[in-house]
Amino acid sequence: MMHTLPEVAAQWRLDETMRDPVRWLTRGILTGKLRARKVGRHWYMTAADIEHNLDRLANVTAEPAAPAPPVERPVGVPSLASMRRRRSA
Repeated sequence: MMHTLPEVAAQWRLDETMRDPVRWLTRGILTGKLRARKVGRHWYMTAADIEHNLDRLANVTAEPAAPAPPVERPVGVPSLASMRRRRSA
């Protein structure tokens, strides 16, 4: 079954928090963040599209990545910025 964007906005309760939820959905579709199908001039979402979009928009926090180890430079080696300053002087 195909759902129109106003139906999806009502199902997701976007109209409670947004001024123009259909425009928000359309912008997400055009930027590639949301999945939908265009039939004629109108956008539609299948149940699979809705499920995919909800999974993609879920606020799931992943474990933070470990910080990168500091880069060690030998003593006395100038930085790239200081080398540029020397060349332009």
